[in-house]
Amino acid sequence: MNYLTKLSLLSLLFGCSPVSTSPPINYPPPILNPLPPQKCRIQLHSKGFYDTKFQVECDVGKLNGKTVCLPSGMWEEVGAAWATPECDRLFDWSKRNNNPCLDGRNNFVLSSNPHAGIPQTCGDFKGVIYQISPTDRTLQYDKANGCQVFGGFVLDLTVSRYSEFIPYPPVILTEKDFIDPASEQGCIR
Repeated sequence: MNYLTKLSLLSLLFGCSPVSTSPPINYPPPILNPLPPQKCRIQLHSKGFYDTKFQVECDVGKLNGKTVCLPSGMWEEVGAAWATPECDRLFDWSKRNNNPCLDGRNNFVLSSNPHAGIPQTCGDFKGVIYQISPTDRTLQYDKANGCQVFGGFVLDLTVSRYSEFIPYPPVILTEKDFIDPASEQGCIR
């Protein structure tokens, strides 16, 4: 047999032999580390609920018809006033108004703007909310008359406050900015 014949026979032999395959590799399923549940925005607090976004105790009630957790003990807005001799920015003018749930315990104010002073019902509020920083200012200035002190009027700090808006100009908070604790699912209270 010549070299060519031997080579042909060998190639036939190898060509007809079974193909060697390795068994399929069974990889283990990927390890999925689910994220641990996040803290709920509304936390249980010794006195009830606490809103971690606004850093304030809150009570479940309605704002403009929507059930949400609202800052406990807000001020009630009377209007706005120029409370610096320069009349350079407006201050919130708010009061306690003998309303048991609007008693000025926190730095939020409920405004019934554009109808300031409309009666509010505890747990069923209408209007918007501003964040404020109460001051000890007692005088109001009349910008229309060269920023002179407003005619003998002095604020009674036992029931009212001129407060700076945080930030200025004020950011309007509506029912969309607050949430109902019952709507938080899958988080840790």
